[in-house]
Amino acid sequence: MEIHYHEFSVVKRGNTDDEYEDAFKGDESSGRFAVADGATGSAFAKEWARHLVEQFVESWYCDPDEWWTRWLPGIQQRWTSSFVGRALTWHGEVKLQQEGACATFLGVTLAVRQEPPCTWQAVAVGDSCVFHTRDARLICAFPVDNSADFGNAPPLVRSLALPRAGGVDWVKKKDDGRAEPGDHLWIMTDALAQWCLKEHEDGSQPWLSMERFLSSSMTDEERRRDFGLWVEELRNRDVDENSLRNDDVTLLAITL
Repeated sequence: MEIHYHEFSVVKRGNTDDEYEDAFKGDESSGRFAVADGATGSAFAKEWARHLVEQFVESWYCDPDEWWTRWLPGIQQRWTSSFVGRALTWHGEVKLQQEGACATFLGVTLAVRQEPPCTWQAVAVGDSCVFHTRDARLICAFPVDNSADFGNAPPLVRSLALPRAGGVDWVKKKDDGRAEPGDHLWIMTDALAQWCLKEHEDGSQPWLSMERFLSSSMTDEERRRDFGLWVEELRNRDVDENSLRNDDVTLLAITL
């Protein structure tokens, strides 16, 4: 089954590109896609987020249960080892040892070699989301399906295994996704996900706004430029018009 994939990112207003703490990666050939949102204030958050998405997409593990039991301990060990001999500030050393790095995470696996309908699985920790739409109608929202459920302390994947067992606060899994040709999967970090759900709850179709960035007549540079302008427009809205919260924004758009 053919996949068309585009990626978009916009840094938090007022920050530089170096301060972008989301991470993303996708591979159409394997059907593996992931986003992570580094927790501000934790040690080396953006690097940890990048490690998580890279390991998920490059891994051959597909089963969500295997993903946490077989993969996460290894990356935690490699992460810790990567700091051996590295010059850190006293403050950075303390944070690394006592708190570690933290990030929300969402990974999606598509059965790309399957005849339609295409099955898909997802595993999530925190409030990064995937939305499955068909003809601009929402089929599924995972792991959050209500805009009021976003908060300031989402579950996190942690570089330290303790004090929480395995270094994961709370894992959600979905293994029954079924997509038809022409469907979209929208994978995104929390600020945009919350905005989309609020628009949907108010009777709008936010997916139509995003579909225009997938036009075959646009270059990748044009897509990303126009997406950035759109994000700024949403941030400039009044609160009662459902403005977009000022945060890093990441979107992976998959068309089947």
